[in-house]
Formats: sequence, structure tokens, C-alpha cells
Amino acid sequence: ALFSQNTASLISLYMIIVPLTIYALTFVVRRLRDIGLTKWKIIAVIIITLIPQTNLIIALLNLIIYGYLIFKKGKYETIA
Repeated sequence: ALFSQNTASLISLYMIIVPLTIYALTFVVRRLRDIGLTKWKIIAVIIITLIPQTNLIIALLNLIIYGYLIFKKGKYETIA
């Protein structure tokens, strides 16, 4: 076999994690632009959300950020 079972499972795990991380980052950037934050605030929020969730405080901070982004009304409205 070319790869061991651990290596193959690790590669397949990264094949799932990397696209989901990219999708999450694009969601955060789109919502922050929709809300009307400046570029520096967008960069700060992105850095906060990229911190590994190793303890409860960071996990709760990310949960608060995502909850805010989901329920905050956008600055611009679409014209129907």
C-alpha cells in the first residue's frame, strides 16, 4: 500500500477540513462586508475565528461571532 491507514485517514480528513474552512472564511468576509465593517475590523474578526478552538473561551467567542453574523441585519437591502 502507498499510504498507511493513519496517513490515508489524515489526508481524507484534510480534504474535508480545508474546503469547509475556506467556505467559513468566505461566509465571514461576505457577512462582515454586508454589515458594513471596515477592512481592519474584517481582518481582526478573521484572525479571531482562525484561532484554534483549544479551550472553552475561544469556542464561545467564535459561537458569539457566528451568531452575531447570522442574525445581524445587513446594511444594504436588495431591490425586488
